Amino acid sequence: MKVLNQIICILAIVSPILGSILGIDFGQQFTKSALLAPGVNFEILLTVDSKRKDISGLAMAIAPNSNNEIQRSFGSSSLSTCVKNPQGCFTSFKSLLGKAIDDESTTQLYLSSHPGVELSPANYSRHTIDFKYNHDSYPVEEILAMYFRDIKSRADDYLGDHASPGYTKVQKTAITVPGFFSQAERMAILDAAEIAGLDVVSLVDDGIAIAAEYASSRTFDIEKEYHLIYDMGAGSTKATLVSFSQNNSDITIVNEGYGFDETLGGELLTSSIKELLISKFLAANPKVKLSELLNNSRAITRLLQSAEKAKSVLSANTETRVSIENIHNEIDFKTTITRAEYEEINSPIMERITAPIFEAIQSNFERGSEDQPEITLKDIKYHI
Repeated sequence: MKVLNQIICILAIVSPILGSILGIDFGQQFTKSALLAPGVNFEILLTVDSKRKDISGLAMAIAPNSNNEIQRSFGSSSLSTCVKNPQGCFTSFKSLLGKAIDDESTTQLYLSSHPGVELSPANYSRHTIDFKYNHDSYPVEEILAMYFRDIKSRADDYLGDHASPGYTKVQKTAITVPGFFSQAERMAILDAAEIAGLDVVSLVDDGIAIAAEYASSRTFDIEKEYHLIYDMGAGSTKATLVSFSQNNSDITIVNEGYGFDETLGGELLTSSIKELLISKFLAANPKVKLSELLNNSRAITRLLQSAEKAKSVLSANTETRVSIENIHNEIDFKTTITRAEYEEINSPIMERITAPIFEAIQSNFERGSEDQPEITLKDIKYHI
């Protein structure tokens, strides 16, 4: 189920009452946004380079020929900035929201995919995380606010050209969040939205948003019908067990169970290919020490971007070529990765893929009552 459908569902419900609405499906790696307003049909908000999904986050660099002035880049241009200046690469940071600097499992996982980035304890009362760059500190909520502000600016520009008078600015916003988000994580998103000048009407559970969109074009029996929504994203995997029942035109949707793995996602698979590329590079260049390569943040960033491309190619092909010029100490690197190698290095995490499904079913059983039968996989009609 595409994330665009989640946004459609959110906006269709609230727009008639609230006017011009901006829906944001904020993901770990990519974000999609959409608009609905009087005089404007449902529209996906395109990025500055006319793409339907945006890189989540931004990159900073010192502007050339300036007096130490910070230049921000968004979208695909942020990726090229990340290669040139990894220290200012503030992307895919959703996992850091609401977390403390001493949450080492979270911070180390983030730093492994963002070489050169420096994190520090927040320099204010909240026990969260700051990014450090060019002798300044930026709370993670402020970085997210910068990103939200860029989305809002593009949305306002579009509404100004297309919406009816009185609706030429974003008036309300709805943002999707995972069901496992803690109160601290939700507050971090709300704080960032407030800093960005967004009035959030709702934080919407992404699994229930999918369920609502799915139900909008279907009919159900009066008896409960169980469905499972399975969503593996870049940063996490979620399974939502929902039931649908219908009485005349009224459809009832109930969240029956929920399971998740907060760190299992596409970025973990990308990281495994990066580690494979590192081992192949070191094998071909025995004079290079691992510690020396790991300290080269530009080299690791380029390896990560090559690993992401290789992962996409291997989803449809049995092998892929990787070629990186002047990756380290003026050494060019060329190698081949096969799907068999890719599957082998990821075999240890295969059991984690199905674990959220059984957790969702088990959570339903644990909170059940005597008049509620135990749900098993056989009772689930469809997997969404």
